[in-house]
Amino acid sequence: MEERRLCKREKLNIPLQFKDKYLSAKRDSFSKDFSLTGICFFSEKKLKSGKIIRLNLYNEPRIQLKTVKAQIIWVQEFQDNLGKGFFCGAKFVG
Repeated sequence: MEERRLCKREKLNIPLQFKDKYLSAKRDSFSKDFSLTGICFFSEKKLKSGKIIRLNLYNEPRIQLKTVKAQIIWVQEFQDNLGKGFFCGAKFVG
């Protein structure tokens, strides 16, 4: 399969929170990898492709580093012996 990404992805597991609706609660999660143009992260809830979300990125002592807007590009179901959920690929916007 041909690589279509504009920037190289780096594996980095960092804590994050996201909101998928204006009045929804923030959901705790973690990243799988990221680049200058986007991020892959885990979600227990299936998100819709095209959806715009807000991501709060943290470092390990739980200090917020940055808040970014991202658009969900793809969603892939995931399951292992620890649980199940979805990996979401998103590009940074605005």
